[in-house]
Amino acid sequence: MLRSLTGHTEAVTCIAFSPDSYHLLTGCGDGHCRIYCTSPCSQSPYYTLEDAHDLGVASSDFSPILHTQPNGIPGRYEVATCGHDCLVKVWSVDAIDKTITLVWRLTGHGGSVTCVRYSPQLAELIASTATDKTCRLWDPYSGVCLHILSNHEGILTCCAFSPDSTFLATGSMDKTVMIWDLPKDIGFQSFVDSQVKTKKNVVACWTTEDVNRWLEKNNLPPANINGSVLLDSPSDLILDQLNIGDLPTRNEMRAKLAALRRIDSNLDTPYELLCPITHHIMRDPVKCADGYTYERSAIESWFRRGHCTSPMTNIDLTTTHVEQNIRLQATIGAYLTALSQAK
Repeated sequence: MLRSLTGHTEAVTCIAFSPDSYHLLTGCGDGHCRIYCTSPCSQSPYYTLEDAHDLGVASSDFSPILHTQPNGIPGRYEVATCGHDCLVKVWSVDAIDKTITLVWRLTGHGGSVTCVRYSPQLAELIASTATDKTCRLWDPYSGVCLHILSNHEGILTCCAFSPDSTFLATGSMDKTVMIWDLPKDIGFQSFVDSQVKTKKNVVACWTTEDVNRWLEKNNLPPANINGSVLLDSPSDLILDQLNIGDLPTRNEMRAKLAALRRIDSNLDTPYELLCPITHHIMRDPVKCADGYTYERSAIESWFRRGHCTSPMTNIDLTTTHVEQNIRLQATIGAYLTALSQAK
């Protein structure tokens, strides 16, 4: 055992690590949340959020990204909690200033909320289950309830997203687990994000085993080739080494090799494709009065929170009107097409 953490006055009901594992949030039966530093590990909490939930905290979960402020700021986190007061709450945590601010107070459940979870990677949904026999799906950018799932006959106790965000599972005291199919665009965006993270600038470091896994996905036999050879050798030489003789297959693999090399040649995803607020590839890019382009849901959330300034320059905006950036949307589509061809 590394350390025993103190400070709780009643039973500890939930625990959640921050995405970087530097902080630990606990929920307690007294309704308070406490945050501990784990690097270095502290025995006592450095912040206590008193009365986070009346009658006790039931569940908590950190978001992998920030929704209401720019990502990449050291010590900034977003965490969701729920409790027996029928509420889900979203908090902004500043570990450097040691402050916690309420972002959203999500209402609608008709009973104690038993579990809260962010969808993985892009955190495009918050799911919560409750004793009212429902699961609710929330928009973390606006705090709006998007869907209510009510097929269970008993109290819902827990929920979980699949790693690729294509499914949601809910568990109930009616002795059943239900699997729900999530909107396809959520799964696709999470897939895109994972592909960008795993493909960019890493092919040169592929081992022979990594290359063989890529070949297997393309229905080709293994070969004694590493990532460096895959990138630097002439395409026809590689195709000959793989014993690919028929012209259609050669053309298909030549295109996939070219796409793989295009992606690896970029040190990172082109900056103009990323939202300055979320730092993720945009799916609905809109141009703001400050001249910058943002993900629509992110900039609209910024305005809803009372900001009338540019997230990039902090200068007052003449209008909060936004226009779709059609040119950039086409560029993003071309980039994602090239990404998919390298699969």
